Amino acid sequence: MQQATPTQPKFHRVRKALRLNDRVYYTLSYNARNFEGAKCFGVPTEVFYPLTDKFTPEEERYIRERVCGGCPVIEACAEWGLAHERYGIWGGMTPVMRDRERRRRKWGLTDPALSNNQR
Repeated sequence: MQQATPTQPKFHRVRKALRLNDRVYYTLSYNARNFEGAKCFGVPTEVFYPLTDKFTPEEERYIRERVCGGCPVIEACAEWGLAHERYGIWGGMTPVMRDRERRRRKWGLTDPALSNNQR
């Protein structure tokens, strides 16, 4: 049986990629233009991070539908979250959803601060 190939990032330039076992760990270059027009612009950052370990279903639904729903940059935001973010909601995806999607895409979680070349 042939093993699935990891998908490539579409919205961010890859600064570094490390293949380890069956996963690829991408370090993406941050570009503010990828997030222009985001519906969350001006929303306090705390909204996207739960005060406890998890969001309540109501909090999660509100953020995913009201803030992220219909956002023109949701895919770029989700891609950044998949590559670099352990906590919070990114691109309408919770940490559990991103973990599932990382497994599907064969991506690993990379701390962008580990890269020598920040921008």
